[in-house]
Amino acid sequence: MNDGKVSMKITVVTQAYNAKGYIPKCVESVLNQTYTNFEYILVDNGCQDGTQDILQEYAKQDERIKVKRFEKNIPSVIRWIDVVSEIGTGDYVADLDADDWYDPTFLERMVSIIKETDCDIAATGTAMHFEDTNQIGYRSTNRQMVIDKKDFANAYSYYHAFFRTVWAKLIRMELIRNTSVVSIEASGVVNGIDTLNSFAWLRNADRICVDNSVLHHYLFHKQSLTSVYHKQRAYEDIALFEDAVNFLSDYGPISPQNMSFVYLVYVNAIHDTHTYIGKSTLSYEEKLKEYHTILSHDVTKKAFALNTENTNKIKLALLSEVFNCASQLTNENDDFNEIKSIYFPVCGDAVSIQSVKLFLVRKDLFHSLMLDDRESIVRSILSMMQKQQMIKQFDLIGILNKFVQDKPLLNGMSDMKFFRRFGDIYLLVFQEKYDDALEIMTDFLLEQTQYNETFLQFYLSVSALLECEEAFIFGKVKLASFYCMQKQYEKCSLVLDDLKAMGIEDNEEISQIKSKLNI
Repeated sequence: MNDGKVSMKITVVTQAYNAKGYIPKCVESVLNQTYTNFEYILVDNGCQDGTQDILQEYAKQDERIKVKRFEKNIPSVIRWIDVVSEIGTGDYVADLDADDWYDPTFLERMVSIIKETDCDIAATGTAMHFEDTNQIGYRSTNRQMVIDKKDFANAYSYYHAFFRTVWAKLIRMELIRNTSVVSIEASGVVNGIDTLNSFAWLRNADRICVDNSVLHHYLFHKQSLTSVYHKQRAYEDIALFEDAVNFLSDYGPISPQNMSFVYLVYVNAIHDTHTYIGKSTLSYEEKLKEYHTILSHDVTKKAFALNTENTNKIKLALLSEVFNCASQLTNENDDFNEIKSIYFPVCGDAVSIQSVKLFLVRKDLFHSLMLDDRESIVRSILSMMQKQQMIKQFDLIGILNKFVQDKPLLNGMSDMKFFRRFGDIYLLVFQEKYDDALEIMTDFLLEQTQYNETFLQFYLSVSALLECEEAFIFGKVKLASFYCMQKQYEKCSLVLDDLKAMGIEDNEEISQIKSKLNI
C-alpha cells in the first residue's frame, strides 16, 4: 500500500444529484484507494433526497473531502471543470459519477502509468454493469497503448472509445485549466458534451496511455431510457461528427480508414438516437419529423453509402421505424414522402400511407423496397395474387398499379382473374419482353377456347405496340368471336366494322361470326 508520501496529488471529483442509494458505494470506493495522496471534491447539485447530508457526513470524517453545493441541478462536465479550476489543487484530475465506483487500485495504477510514460492523460478500461439483467460488459483493450501526439490520427480508432467519456481516466490539471471550453458550452450540446471535452483536452495533450486494466465500474440503471426526447439530439450527433473530422484534419488529410471509422461512429450514434425516439412520447408525426432530420442530412446519406453490414443494419432499423410510424397515420405526410424520395427514388412514390402496412407485413416486399427493386416488388405482388394471399386485407391491384404508372400497357388493369391466371405474361410485359409475351399469348389463343376480354385487349395492345399486323388482326377476330359467344352483339359488330375498315376480307371464322349475327 502506498504510504501517501509522494509528490503527485490527484483531485477526484463527483457530482451528485439525489443519489442517496448509490453515493455511499461511490465515495467509499474513493476513500478505500490504495493510493492515498488525493483530494475528493463532492459537488452537491441541489440534492433534496438526503444525499446532501451523506456528503456532509463524509466530509466530517475525512479531511481530504471538500463539498461544494449548488442550489440548482446542472449535471454538466462544465460545472465540475469550473469547480476543479476554482478549488482543485491536484496535479491530475479524475471524474467519477455518483452511481459508479473504482477498484481499490485505480489511482495507484493510473499514477504508476503516468510516472512510467509521462503521459498527459491515462485511461483504464470500464466494466459496464446492467442493473436490469445483472450482466456485465467491458470496454477494454488487450494491450497497453502509449500514443504520442504525432500518432493521434493514426491510432484514432484504437483509443476513440476511451475518449468518448471524461471518466475512467486521469487528466493533467494543466490541460483542464488551459483548455477553453467556452465554445463547447456555447454549442448547446448536452448528449456528447463529455466527448467534446475529452477531445478538447486531447488536442492539447502530447502523450496519452490507454491501459489494459479494467478498474472503473459504470452502472446502467433499469429503464434508463427516458420518455423525454430532446429534439436537438440529432444535431448533437452531427456536432460530434464534425468535431471528429476537425480533430483529424489537424493532422493532415484524413485517411479513408479514419473517415470510414468516423462515419461508423456517427451511424451508431444515430442508432442510439433512434432508440430514444422510439421510446419517447412524441406523436407519430413528430417522430417522422425527427427521422426526416436525421435521414435527410448529407452526413447520414454518405455514411449509409458505405454499404457495410453494420451501416445497412442500422439503416434498415431506422427505415423500419419510419414505416411503423407512417402506418399509424391516416393522411399523407410530407416528412415520410421526402424520406421515401431520398432512399427509394425508383419505388418511393408508389408507396402510400394506405399501402405501407403491406410492406411491414410482408418482409419480402420490405426487403425489395429497401433495395429499391421495383421488379421484385411487382413479382411478389403478382405471386400473392396468384396464391390469393392478402387479397381481402389489401388492395393489391391498386398497389400494383402504383408501381407501373409509367407503363401504359399495364397501368389501370383491374381484372383479378387475369392477374391470377396470366401473371407471368404480365411480368414479361413489365420487363419489356414484348415478343416473348406475344408468342406465349398467341400459342394460348391457338390452343385454348377459354379466355376473357382483358386477355384479348391485352393481346391487341402488345401486338399494336410491336406493329405486328398479323397478330393484331388475329386478335381482333378472336375478340369479335368472344363478344359473339357472350352475346354482346353490338360490341361484336363494332369489331367487325374495324376489321372491314382495315380491308380484312371474310375468312371462315369471320363468316361464322356473321352467320350467328344474321349479317
